[in-house]
Amino acid sequence: MIKLNSLEQLQQQSKSTTQKLELNIRKLSTDSNTIKLIGEQISKFDNLQILALNLNDNQVSEESAIILGECIAKCSSISTLDLFLEWNHLRDNGIKLMLQYIGKNPNFKQISIDLYRNGLPPEFGQILGEAISQCIYIENLSLHLAFNCLTVQGVKTIAFYISQCLNLKQLRLCLYNNQIQQTEIPQVMQYIKRLVNLNYLYLDLGKNKIGDKGALLLGFEISSSQILSQLTIRLYENEISEEGIKVLAQQISLCQNLSLLCLNLYLNQIKTNGASHLGQQLQKCTNLKSLSLSLGHNQIKEKGVSDIGNGISNLRNLHQLELSFSVNEAQNEGAQNIVKSVSCCSELTQLSLYLFQNMINSKGIMSTSAFILKLTNLQQLNVDLGCNNINLSDLLIMNQSLFKFAHLNTFNLQIMMCNIDLKQAQVLKRQLRKVQKLVQFSIMI
Repeated sequence: MIKLNSLEQLQQQSKSTTQKLELNIRKLSTDSNTIKLIGEQISKFDNLQILALNLNDNQVSEESAIILGECIAKCSSISTLDLFLEWNHLRDNGIKLMLQYIGKNPNFKQISIDLYRNGLPPEFGQILGEAISQCIYIENLSLHLAFNCLTVQGVKTIAFYISQCLNLKQLRLCLYNNQIQQTEIPQVMQYIKRLVNLNYLYLDLGKNKIGDKGALLLGFEISSSQILSQLTIRLYENEISEEGIKVLAQQISLCQNLSLLCLNLYLNQIKTNGASHLGQQLQKCTNLKSLSLSLGHNQIKEKGVSDIGNGISNLRNLHQLELSFSVNEAQNEGAQNIVKSVSCCSELTQLSLYLFQNMINSKGIMSTSAFILKLTNLQQLNVDLGCNNINLSDLLIMNQSLFKFAHLNTFNLQIMMCNIDLKQAQVLKRQLRKVQKLVQFSIMI
């Protein structure tokens, strides 16, 4: 990938041999004339296959957007387009014409468009949807539409047009903070379910108004999408309680083809009972190879943490596991039980465990270190123990256990707001440098 940072570099770049190009000209207050020159240069590339264009935080006007779209459309060899237009002043007509030009290129297989914070209204859904639906051969689509004003009507319209792209295999929709209501989730999902070849779905609905009912409805729709093998759902800050997570988890467990599951429920109210329900359903997902759970700020006590661990202990095919319980109440027993359960997943090669502010002390560190040692295939370990009652001697004991791993090459430790100063951190680093197999390590205090 050739990486350029200015119009001058772009003008000098070979137009006949370049196949992969990343152009980063963000925060330059680029005027219409400069955008036109950039577009003209891009249109001259004969064999360009991948283009990533970053114009974030500029002043891309309506006129500039139209010129840009027209020039990109002339590059018939492009199959992958990443377009970053965050924090601009784009409005309906400019984006409409730009996307219509881009949509005329039938060779696009992968498109990513980032329109974060552009003040887009609900009617923009029609504009974006119509343009996307023209790309009939597209297989991979990513739309970042966070912090706009689309509302559910705009989102439904976008989903309707996306459903016409029947070759889609991967879909990423980032829709957080768009005033989406709980009762409209089924209509959006019903359009998505028309994509009969879809095996990867990334749906970010954070900071909307989903609630328990929305989580329930979302769960029912997902459970009928049996072709999905990879699923990411982000529902942070949505006022979901234990009732919502109970049904959502139950429905997700019916998707027996899932090999990857990422579930972000940060800053909800699932509490201990909700975590226990989640653990009970997780144990049914026996085909999972990668699991990520973000459950920070959910008032989960040690029993809930332990129950999630019990569910995970049944997932013997896991290779990658990420667990975030930051700002809960796991305490020593919860931390010990979760790691004890995880140690049953003997195929794990990557483990990330985030226990920031969970009332853990020396006893908890000792017991968790002992159980982590059972993961003999571990190659990467990331641990966050910040804001807990631990000291240097505790961490030295934990670091000492790293010498016993046969394959561990990466270790990252976060210990912010603990009883560790810079001098003590240097002691920890000196110890880690003696672990011969470690290729990369970091300590953040």
